[in-house]
Amino acid sequence: MIRVLSKGAVLGAAAVLPLGLVSSVHEAEAATTRPTAVQRNAEAGEGYAKRGKWHTFKSGHRSVGPALLSYAGKYKRPKGVRIIQVKARCWGSDSLMKIHLDYRRNGAWKAAKKASQPCNGRYRTVRITNAGHTWYGATFRNDRPKTVEFWIQYYK
Repeated sequence: MIRVLSKGAVLGAAAVLPLGLVSSVHEAEAATTRPTAVQRNAEAGEGYAKRGKWHTFKSGHRSVGPALLSYAGKYKRPKGVRIIQVKARCWGSDSLMKIHLDYRRNGAWKAAKKASQPCNGRYRTVRITNAGHTWYGATFRNDRPKTVEFWIQYYK
């Protein structure tokens, strides 16, 4: 048998609860359906996870000429970092820039990822998402003399 309570019976039930716990039926319903901030933090463990952000190894400008390879240095990957990227751009629509994100293994440099970009002033991003080597670097090559602006970054 199903018993339906009237609104007055529910109000009477709320009035039976000890003072200070619930002042109305609506608060009683809200307390049972929505978790509080303390409950959400307790469920999540120690609180909300710290959000990652991009950190820059190095940024700068390099003059890159035809058939010249500009080396932007080597950088040690911090512990726990898995995402590394190179953002670069150059100007002058008559030229093509090649970007290499390299890693070092057994004393030799190898390309982890390559990309080419026309020199139109827009950024090109070359990113790897499963970085596991210790040393990383970037190289740039243009078919005509240009200045390259670059950022070598990691996400942590």
